[in-house]
Amino acid sequence: MINDWAKDYGKIYPLKFGPKTMYILNGYDCIDEVFNHPDVDGRSQSHTFAAALGEGKGPASASGKSWSCQRHYAIGFFKKASEYLDQAVADETKIIVQKLTDQSQDSIDIQRDLYRPALYNILTKITFGKRLDYSSEDFKVLVEAMDTVFTQHGPATLYYSLNLPFGSPAEIKRKLSGFKVLINKLIKERKHYLANESATPSCYIDGYLLMQQNNNESWDIITSLMIT
Repeated sequence: MINDWAKDYGKIYPLKFGPKTMYILNGYDCIDEVFNHPDVDGRSQSHTFAAALGEGKGPASASGKSWSCQRHYAIGFFKKASEYLDQAVADETKIIVQKLTDQSQDSIDIQRDLYRPALYNILTKITFGKRLDYSSEDFKVLVEAMDTVFTQHGPATLYYSLNLPFGSPAEIKRKLSGFKVLINKLIKERKHYLANESATPSCYIDGYLLMQQNNNESWDIITSLMIT
């Protein structure tokens, strides 16, 4: 359908979703040209996330020069993050094996009880250099927020991006507000770690904080977990 519209309206044409206007780009050459143009370096913002987390300037919501610099750092980090990733995956794999061999459990939901918690903890380990105990309150907050980001949005992502007159869903705001408190706590722990002169960066946020310090920028990194 989108390709058919391109034949009638050209490679770039607008679509109206409620109060929001979006532009459709058709073809690799068109996309490459637009995303390399200096006038097109902004990004659509989620009003729900902004209401719960504040207007951030981190990787999830920055635009322009700030976003370009942070994106460059993120790409560089993940190119050489295999050592962090390997250890994080190994740690969670051990937990999965233990749960699968635990004879005391009558049944287990593979997706809910194993794969999702493992994925969330791997992301937390790579990002903050710390895995959370599955039974901790911090992990419950993490799961609630990450489920909101990855599971509940789905086709409703557009709904959460709209600036609706009746505001953002209260339940989503509540979950993400708890997430903000948790991330602030984890960031403070990494700042304390880096205060030691002998400390070496060991996760995404460590390098991010050092880059922030070296560039004398006041980027808000509250939304850093929303990077992919």
